[in-house]
Amino acid sequence: MTEGTITEWVAEAGSSVTKGSVVMTIETDKVEEEVSAEGDGIVFHTAEVGETLEPGEIAGWLLADGETPPDGSVAPAPVEEVAPAPVEEVAPAPV
Repeated sequence: MTEGTITEWVAEAGSSVTKGSVVMTIETDKVEEEVSAEGDGIVFHTAEVGETLEPGEIAGWLLADGETPPDGSVAPAPVEEVAPAPVEEVAPAPV
């Protein structure tokens, strides 16, 4: 294999997986193959769907709870829903 393209992240970033769970699918010039978790942990993506990687390149990390990836980068924080600011109603002024 000279390269592979990520066709699907089965496990979403930040999700917990168990050993043997399918994490992603990668396509090479000959086959499409499922990649399984080598242990229990939290999935951290470093590559996106459609990205082509060479052998040895990192597609993601399987982290213990509270652990950060070895390169020091941090997982994206969960998106917080923000309520819109209240709109102050103003009575029309006479002209």
